[in-house]
Amino acid sequence: FITGFTDGEGSWGLSISKDSTRKMGYSISPKFTIGLHANDIALLERIAAQFGVGNISIGSNNLIRWHVSSVKDLVNVIIPFFEKYPLISKKRADFDLFKRVVELVNNKEHMTQAGLQEIINIKASLNNGNLGELKVIFPDTKPVPRPLVKFTEIPDPN
Repeated sequence: FITGFTDGEGSWGLSISKDSTRKMGYSISPKFTIGLHANDIALLERIAAQFGVGNISIGSNNLIRWHVSSVKDLVNVIIPFFEKYPLISKKRADFDLFKRVVELVNNKEHMTQAGLQEIINIKASLNNGNLGELKVIFPDTKPVPRPLVKFTEIPDPN
């Protein structure tokens, strides 16, 4: 159920922002999110409770979000769940790219120029690939190929 729900309402995001306190001058923040209308808060609370990690926040326009941004929780809880119960939509490609970024951050590779550039290359292919000002700051950015996701069938729930 949660995998199917994520195929419809989930997102794999990545924020890269200037941060002079960081070794490379940038903060890398991967985040898994499910967003719903506030009327469905009970459902979102159940999903969050199933995982035991993350936070629920209330945004504008009656939108609520459950998000997980702790690299530790992404590595130990979220990514293993979606490896065991894989997404079947095109969102699987975003998951695979997101997973690579989390691995790079978890292994501290984002603290090198090559690792930071690799993350930016991945961001250029993640979701809509919007780099904003990073496109100017990192002119050598080359989007990585998006993994191919071919729908075959809905897996047997048993």
